[in-house]
Amino acid sequence: MTKAAPSARPPTGATVALGLGLALMAMGQTVLFALLGPVSRELGLTEIMVGGIISLAAVTVVLASPWWGRRVDQWGRRPVFLTATFGLGVTTFLFALALQAGLAGIWTGVTAFVLLALTRMIYGFAVTGAQP
Repeated sequence: MTKAAPSARPPTGATVALGLGLALMAMGQTVLFALLGPVSRELGLTEIMVGGIISLAAVTVVLASPWWGRRVDQWGRRPVFLTATFGLGVTTFLFALALQAGLAGIWTGVTAFVLLALTRMIYGFAVTGAQP
């Protein structure tokens, strides 16, 4: 006996939220990889600083994973995902704002490095919560 093909259903609110959250996560990564290289020269960042921004975010992801795992056990997947997705939106906006302020000449060099690294570290913390 063969199984009938599943009927096509319109996407639920949870499916739409999941899709939007994953798109937001991808946008955050795209902002970093597409813009940081060219913009870093204008901000006076060295290659070591750019590598530091990326590396610090990656270390944050590793360190935050167990914390988010415990939150999933306590709160459930949906609240963790929604909280983290909100964090992704905020930190992507802050990173873009920091880049724009640097391009406007408000800060450059070490100050730009610190602000960009902090916003990416917070992004790394949030992105980990969107993945469980």
